[in-house]
Formats: sequence, C-alpha cells, structure tokens
Amino acid sequence: MSSQPINPSDSHSSPFDTELQQQFAAEIVKQSERLDDLAKQLIILELGLSGVYVTALQAIGHITWDR
Repeated sequence: MSSQPINPSDSHSSPFDTELQQQFAAEIVKQSERLDDLAKQLIILELGLSGVYVTALQAIGHITWDR
C-alpha cells in the first residue's frame, strides 16, 4: 500500500476518482462555514440558558432588582 496521494491528472485515475476528490475538497472548504454556524448557535444557546436561569431565580425570589 503506497502513501502517495492520488493525482487527478494520472491516466490511471477514473472519472469517479476525480469527482470524488473534487467533492472532498469542496466539503473541506464548506467545513469552516459549518463551524461558524455552530459557533453562532452555541452563543445563542449560552445566552438563552443564562436568560432562563435568571428568570427562574427571579421567579423563586432569589434575585431582586430593588436596592
């Protein structure tokens, strides 16, 4: 088994292999977009949970805003 990368310009590579490599490269590029979306969702989740926690504490009387 060789560790040489497959070169799309090789005469031995099939059109399927070439297309597979192109799709793989495209998915790697899209990965950063997906991670950005994940980060946005995690921030929204963190802010939402903080809001729910403060609301729950207010509801049971542990937090008062009056001084």
